[in-house]
Amino acid sequence: METNIKNILGEHSLKGREYQQEIVQSVIEKVYPHVVTNLGPSKYREETPSVEVWNDIYARYSGIPEMRGEASKKTKAEWKEEDNKIYIYYLNMEDEEDIIRSLLHEYTHSLQDPDPEKRAEQRKLGYDNDLHEIEAHAAEENWKDYLKYLNINLTEQITNN
Repeated sequence: METNIKNILGEHSLKGREYQQEIVQSVIEKVYPHVVTNLGPSKYREETPSVEVWNDIYARYSGIPEMRGEASKKTKAEWKEEDNKIYIYYLNMEDEEDIIRSLLHEYTHSLQDPDPEKRAEQRKLGYDNDLHEIEAHAAEENWKDYLKYLNINLTEQITNN
């Protein structure tokens, strides 16, 4: 069954950020294990990246819960090699597509060659020509394959709460 929570996260903001966070966390818990299984383990890292949900990138980096900055409204997710974690910024997630695409994109980065010299060469090409970014964006295109793991209708769950 295909669920659709398009704009529901924003529409139900009266229920609070914690509720938005719970919805995003629920999608992650149902989908991420399948992303890992389908894309496979990294040949560069022993551990599978964990996923943490945060309200904002600036809040995470600063440690100040209400901190905001110029990228606050557009940063959806990131993978940090240093701690091998995927960070999902739940306030910027609009629907299940956003969440699943973010997981696929960032997990793909965790699978890529971490050689600093190779990364530097890729970055010189610019974001749109960076082969690592091209690969991560290509992985996102399979997001619909993961809808089957959302075995509950999130729209009904939100409406009934």
